[in-house]
This record gives sequence, C-alpha cells and structure tokens, in this order.
Amino acid sequence: MKPGTVQSDGGTIVNYSKLQLALGRQKNTDTNGAYKKAVRILKRLENKMTAEGVHVAMPSYLLECLIYNCPNEYFNRSSWRAVMRGCLADSHNKTMGPEPTEESQRWLEANSAKFLFGPAQKWTRASVHAFASAAWDYMDFE
Repeated sequence: MKPGTVQSDGGTIVNYSKLQLALGRQKNTDTNGAYKKAVRILKRLENKMTAEGVHVAMPSYLLECLIYNCPNEYFNRSSWRAVMRGCLADSHNKTMGPEPTEESQRWLEANSAKFLFGPAQKWTRASVHAFASAAWDYMDFE
C-alpha cells in the first residue's frame, strides 16, 4: 500500500516502505549479509512454532523489526544458532518492563520512522516478551 492509502474501514495506513528497504539494505551491508538471513531464520522458527502449536502467530513485519533492533555485533557470532541466541535474549530482556520514557531507549520499526511499541500497534511488549521466551525454550537454549 502507498502511504496514506484509505482502508475500507475509513482509516489510513502510513508506511515507509522505501525507508524500510534502504535501511534494511544498509543493515544487511553492515552485518556482512547476516541481517536478512537472520530475519528469514526467525520467520521460519515462528512458522514452525505456530504450526506445532507452541505459540500463536506473530506478524512477519514485527519479526523483522525485532531483528532490526538487535545490535550489529550479534550478527558476527560463530553460528546461526549463536546469532539467534543473542537476538532472542535481546528481545526477551528488553521487553521485560514498560516502554522506556527516554526516546533514545525505545525500539523503532525497521523503517526507523515510528516507534515499535505504542497504542496504535497490533502487538505489545508483552506479546514480544512471551514470543522470545517461547522461542528461547523451543531452541533449547540454556
């Protein structure tokens, strides 16, 4: 959809697909190609968990945003399992409490134009925390 597209319910959707694409490409470059692979791994993990009834389905865009917010150094780890361990731990730990009041501490969507958590979102910090916890257990991390 284009920014400002009117939905059938009368609301509008504002998205920033060009920013998302450009920033995703930059993050992928900054992580030597690991960012996009990590996003695909997390999406496959979530699909498998959903199919097996381990956890409810999570929006694909949200999963991309979780990986986008992970520090770049996590993507330099020795294995994909280690990359996912770091990313899931980061998602779990940083969603334990309420949304930070300091804007610089808040997570952004993968377009860096909007905060990831807020009243207009379809997801919550609690739902991300529960997903990260379930994924951690599913991956049998200790």
